[in-house]
Amino acid sequence: MDQVPEGGRIVAIADCFPDRLAETLDQKKQPWNTYTDYRRMFDKEQLDAVVVATPDHGRTLPCMRAMQAGLDVYAEKPL
Repeated sequence: MDQVPEGGRIVAIADCFPDRLAETLDQKKQPWNTYTDYRRMFDKEQLDAVVVATPDHGRTLPCMRAMQAGLDVYAEKPL
């Protein structure tokens, strides 16, 4: 995500693979908080919405937990 829609901003990212988190921060040069467990991100961050971009088999639980937390959810197919 190089562009953030007007009125929205990225505050945190989660990925269970720590090397990918570090690579993303290095590429994007952003001060985002990082988490290897999305559940901790839901607990600690004041989020309004999440984008869930996982393989099909890994999308259900993060989407369900986000909705249970009252978040708006956009789930997309992996690139």
